[in-house]
Amino acid sequence: ETLNMSVPAFVKKKAQGSRLVAPKLDKETRQSIAKDLSMLGANANQIAKYCNQHQHEAPNYEALERNISELRERLDEIWQQLN
Repeated sequence: ETLNMSVPAFVKKKAQGSRLVAPKLDKETRQSIAKDLSMLGANANQIAKYCNQHQHEAPNYEALERNISELRERLDEIWQQLN
């Protein structure tokens, strides 16, 4: 389970001479990061949708800038966890 693969997959990799490296993060942390990235992707899509819907009128630039900044800050936090 540490390597996130089944026993047959592990045996096959070892038989092929592969070097196996354990993940840096535990399963719960990886799942949490994946969930956060999914939410950030949804937020980015909402921002893109808003921009597309308001391309012929003046959008609320302050709110857009705030939302994009929050998105970037959270993405930076996730990046720091991965490094």
